[in-house]
Amino acid sequence: MVNVLENYAKIYNENHQYADEVYTRNQLLDLFKLDSDKEQLQLYLLTMSYYNLGYFDNVKKTAGILKEKYPSGSYTESISSIVSYLPQ
Repeated sequence: MVNVLENYAKIYNENHQYADEVYTRNQLLDLFKLDSDKEQLQLYLLTMSYYNLGYFDNVKKTAGILKEKYPSGSYTESISSIVSYLPQ
């Protein structure tokens, strides 16, 4: 089921259906126990989906979760850069 939801989220992203992508990625994070690499990736992609929708408060919140759970993760530096250049 995880792979199915990941594929749906990818299709939503490719078709610029970011609201559906956000919903699907939230389901992945809420319903399944993902390994750390997959969880980091899903949090990063969820953050980018919120960014594409212009939901900058959610970008900051999701980025904070990612930084808190994985302070030395592979996506943390990238997310920090994005957050620092968000509109005020």
